[in-house]
Amino acid sequence: MNPQLSVQLRHLRLSGMAQALPVRVEQAQSAPLGYAEFLELLVEDELTRRADRLFARRLKAAGIVQVKTLSDFDWKFNPKIPRAKLVELGTASTPMSSSSAHPASARATSPRLSPSAPSVPASAP
Repeated sequence: MNPQLSVQLRHLRLSGMAQALPVRVEQAQSAPLGYAEFLELLVEDELTRRADRLFARRLKAAGIVQVKTLSDFDWKFNPKIPRAKLVELGTASTPMSSSSAHPASARATSPRLSPSAPSVPASAP
């Protein structure tokens, strides 16, 4: 592998690709990957790295020092909290009707909730 390639990728600010390149080259040599498949994997690596870094920057900017999940939540603290509804919202498994669906909620690749999206689907009359 050309050592200059890693430097060039970093110069183009593609550090995710530069970091994943040795592993992906080894993977391509061991299993026959086409050029398009190889490039697709490298691009996915770069996008994943960027999304992870963006998430980390947003957590830092918000002052969140520790990330907790719903499984860490103390449900006994306030038994009036609707656990089933929150878990359902947290997993984003709530089916929405086409009339109440928000365009951002239709993206399968982005599980983040849009600020303008309704938090609970409107019930039919």
